[in-house]
Amino acid sequence: MPEIEIRPKGIRATPSATIIRPQKTIDLAGAVALELLLQVKDKDGRITEERVEQGHSFLANFIKLLYCSMMAHPAPMCDGATLQLVDTSGIARTGSSYYALASSGGLYTGFMQANAGVGSTSWGVLVGTDDGTILPKDILNYALGDKIAHGTGAGQLSYGDSSIVPITHDGATYSYAGITRSFSNGSGSPINVKEIGLATTCYWDTSTLRYFLLARDILGVAVTIPTGQALTASIRLKCYC
Repeated sequence: MPEIEIRPKGIRATPSATIIRPQKTIDLAGAVALELLLQVKDKDGRITEERVEQGHSFLANFIKLLYCSMMAHPAPMCDGATLQLVDTSGIARTGSSYYALASSGGLYTGFMQANAGVGSTSWGVLVGTDDGTILPKDILNYALGDKIAHGTGAGQLSYGDSSIVPITHDGATYSYAGITRSFSNGSGSPINVKEIGLATTCYWDTSTLRYFLLARDILGVAVTIPTGQALTASIRLKCYC
């Protein structure tokens, strides 16, 4: 027969485990963060969906470009080897004099340029349909998993301009610069956007423009763009004090 433990009435056992309550707020002081603003509008300009999400995925290319900028050098040594960036085609590129002006110690025109024009799917704000199944999120990601093509055919979106948002301050807590782009759905069927990225261009190693992905986020919940409607996707690079 199993033993039965009898406790005196009115005496309670003291729990041995520590109860940890999750923080209700995140302290972002000193952080450099991504913020995503997603807004769907119908043909009359009425908002049918709107959300703001915290971005999570700066990529290795971002910190490498920043490092090269601070060094004023396109190919500094890093971890015992010459630093390279991986372009959106998956090729590792070593910077050259095309990018750094040795005579002035400065950086060449086009450093982290992101204001892509209408129809360009090589750079600027980019969107795709991969939820991480094709390409899991990783610090070394260099492209979207399934980028949506430009056009009005099946599964395509019409890419507008990638416009740079002026630097904005709240007066005490943060400053941010941003980039925004519209994507119109004339395909005839709804399209689900599940990933969003930011790619820049520059003359990195030759006189040919190269494209580098700096950020890629997989959305927790897809944004559906009904046919005849448009998504405005904005990415903010936000610095907190």
